[in-house]
Amino acid sequence: MATEPIHPTPDPSERPARPGETCTCGHPAVLVYITTNFGEVPYCGVPRGAVPPTQRDEIGDGR
Repeated sequence: MATEPIHPTPDPSERPARPGETCTCGHPAVLVYITTNFGEVPYCGVPRGAVPPTQRDEIGDGR
């Protein structure tokens, strides 16, 4: 019976963010997705974080 590794292999299409990398929303990035079409895409972990705060109410996010 095969067992799952204790520490899963990192996904090669992502990497941890480096110090100073920011999401498109301006928050510090926690993860960077590596894509074919867009290159490296930083992600802050905030859902809908890429939407500027001034536009969130306009699109019905309610924040």
